Amino acid sequence: MSADGNDEMSAKAKEAQELLEKARKLREEIGVEKEEVEEEEEEEKKEQKSGDLYDDEVEPYKVALSDNMRSRLMAEANTGLDSNAKQTNVILYISIAIVALVALGGKGILF
Repeated sequence: MSADGNDEMSAKAKEAQELLEKARKLREEIGVEKEEVEEEEEEEKKEQKSGDLYDDEVEPYKVALSDNMRSRLMAEANTGLDSNAKQTNVILYISIAIVALVALGGKGILF
């Protein structure tokens, strides 16, 4: 940026500060409370925000699930997944049942 650009920016900043100071003095003269001014400034900021996000901004986190639903999902996820408990070998039992059915039903096929 050139020196002229910096001078222009500082001049605008000074002008803005002077205007803010004048506004503060006028508010004091008419008796506007500081809290009211802050509330007005907050409302103006809310109105000015367009909803667009820049690269360094993130939307605030919103909880998607209620506590009840979260606890139900956690309870469901914990069933049968205990690494310390002995797990049954269901595939072995299914394989034995299939071999027994094939042996009984296919008398002339296998032997």
